[in-house]
Amino acid sequence: MTCKGYVSGWEDNKSDPLLKDYIFTSNPKSAVYYESAGDAATECRFYESVGISIPSNEGGRHTLRGFKVEELGPERFVICCEGPFIPKNLKRD
Repeated sequence: MTCKGYVSGWEDNKSDPLLKDYIFTSNPKSAVYYESAGDAATECRFYESVGISIPSNEGGRHTLRGFKVEELGPERFVICCEGPFIPKNLKRD
């Protein structure tokens, strides 16, 4: 089962500070936003290139692909991705 997750932040990986752990939310209004579609699209390409891996609701891990930009309003663009997110791992702010 897949659901949509919105990038809501990141933090240093506890075991390797050179890596980042990405945080996803089910609420687009809580996502990190960008003022232009171009800036958000640039971030999408970056996320595609780093291979963000999440725990999968089907077991094991899943590498997210297909990051997309969504427009929430004027000068407010967010990034989302469909994937097998575990509902309890998605923030619901």
